[in-house]
This record gives sequence, C-alpha cells and structure tokens, in this order.
Amino acid sequence: MVQQKIVMRLSMANAKKRAKALKTAVSIHGVVSVKLEDDKIVVVGDGVDSVNLTNVMRKKMGGYVELLSVAEEKEEEVKKTTEENTSVEASVGWPNHNHQTHTIRVRIFLSIPHYFKMFRQKIVMRLSMADHKKRSKALRTAVSVHGVVSVKLEGDKIVVVGDGVDSVKLTKLMRKKMRSFVELLSVEEEKKEEKKEEKMEVVSWPNVSFVPPYQYAYAIPEEPWSRGSGCIIL
Repeated sequence: MVQQKIVMRLSMANAKKRAKALKTAVSIHGVVSVKLEDDKIVVVGDGVDSVNLTNVMRKKMGGYVELLSVAEEKEEEVKKTTEENTSVEASVGWPNHNHQTHTIRVRIFLSIPHYFKMFRQKIVMRLSMADHKKRSKALRTAVSVHGVVSVKLEGDKIVVVGDGVDSVKLTKLMRKKMRSFVELLSVEEEKKEEKKEEKMEVVSWPNVSFVPPYQYAYAIPEEPWSRGSGCIIL
C-alpha cells in the first residue's frame, strides 16, 4: 500500500493545543509519522482516509481544520528530515485495547501561525461511474459546490478545480449523492501555467542608399565652319 502525505492547517495557539493535535493524529490507524510545521500538521500513513482524519481532527480540536493537500509520499521525502525552525520534543501516550499505554516521542516545530488564505485547489477523487447516468450525476454534484470553477472526468476519476473549496465536504457530499465510496486521491494547489512571452526578432537589412549614376562629360570639337559665316573655300 502506498504511503500518503496529508497536510492540514489548524489553529494551535498554545502547547496544549499542539499536543492535543499530535495525540489525535497518531490515534488514527495506519499513521506512521506526525509533524507540526507552523500552523500545519503533516501526517504520513498507510491507507489513512484523509476525509475521516480531517473530520476527527475537527471534532477533537473544536475548530475548523483545513485539508490543504493529499499526495503520495516519496521514499526520499520519508528519509529526509529538516529542522529549520526551533523545535522541542514531547512525549505523547495513548492506551491500546489491552489497556497498555504506548508512548512515542514527537518533534514539535514552533513558529508563529500564519493567517488563513484562500487559493485555487485541484481535487482528484476516484469513484464508481458504471454508466452515463452515474457520470452525469457526479458532474452535477461537483458543480453544485460553491467555488468550483471546473470539473472534468478522467476514467474512474473526477477532477475538480475551485477557489476555497473544502475537499472534505466535497468528498462527503459526493459519497452521499453517489451512494457509494468516493476516495479522495489528491489535493494540491492549482499552479498557473506560465505564458511564454514571444520575443519578436528584429530583422534588419543593409542600408542601401540610392547612388545616382555617374555622368560623363564629353567635349564636342568645334567645326571650322561654325566660327563665321564666311566661305571656307579659298
């Protein structure tokens, strides 16, 4: 099973809130690592339902939790660790079914939270669309959500692009309307295509000026009879 990297943004004003967010995230089955980055929490896991995870976080944290991105975790990113901000270590424990307490050590990254900002997202979901009626219903359901600007079907996937669209609410709505399981595959920021500026090439020709043809002067010899009107025969 492919590991997924799930990034959520939430309000964590103090250490108690941060510890609670970490404890809630690690309680989800399949989670293998949790990390705090500013006002975000990064969860990596095997087979973790990002929609269910976000709903649990919203319920436990008592506030709005925004699902920012869902992407496949690459092996290089799993091994790579960065510690750019000041960090402290904390122990988080929770009981299992055998009433034994498991404790893990997590690293909390401390920073000043940023404000929430709206950006265009690309949301990809997989669902069963056996016939034309199902496909049409999926499209109608997606475009009914406020903020959606484009919807496209790609095989058994539906790609939704929108401004400020809550991917969790969208997926729950799709599951309700389609009456089947809808898998949220990825959530990422929609990147604007950079338009290449066409450079106009200046073509220059050599400056050829008009040169008038050279005028030659010819001397006409004076004839003897032209000097006077007298007779030239003696």
